[in-house]
Amino acid sequence: MSPPRDLTRPAAASATSLPQALPDLCDDARLEAAFTGPTPSLLLRDILKDGAATLHRHFIAGVPAEQLVYGRSALIDRLLQCIWRQVLREDAAHLTLVAVGGYGRGELLPHSDIDLSILLPATETERQATRIEAFLTLLWDIGLEVGHSVRTLDDCVTQGAQDITVATNLIEARWLAGSSALFEQMRTVTGPGSPSGISASPPCTAWSNGSFSLNANTTR
Repeated sequence: MSPPRDLTRPAAASATSLPQALPDLCDDARLEAAFTGPTPSLLLRDILKDGAATLHRHFIAGVPAEQLVYGRSALIDRLLQCIWRQVLREDAAHLTLVAVGGYGRGELLPHSDIDLSILLPATETERQATRIEAFLTLLWDIGLEVGHSVRTLDDCVTQGAQDITVATNLIEARWLAGSSALFEQMRTVTGPGSPSGISASPPCTAWSNGSFSLNANTTR
């Protein structure tokens, strides 16, 4: 059984912190070259297909499942980072692309949705909105099943305080691309003690009363 996950706050994570177990999954030069031609979506689809085939070969060869899961996350990381730079252009460094949910943990199973959050320092400009839409459209065009949100820091605080799902996703967020400073600000304003943060639960104390047992945190 896996050890319980500490929900107080994980250490800051980034795309580069994932295990580098499968270096043959993706060629960065090939990724960049995909944008030099007229149909980058077709070439990116081929890169994804080849990456999936490589993962399958590793699976047949007996590579542990954990490495394969992290490997798929690392493959998608590198793909998204390249697309982010190419499509967002000068806006890429000022906004932040964040992995959340299972993808944020680096645990991307085959056919899992890729959950993303895009952080804005303030209300998005018309140009940023257009480029974000183009970025997300390209992800769908190459066959990725993407769930996404676009939020300012204020949105993270407000929505995290109102919705436990949002708060949990923010806890498991992982920086992918763009402004690391904006990402750290998000972690600060949504961490434990903040209005939208999830505090650690007090330890449970079990007790017994004859025919049934409860723990001290259970409402009777």
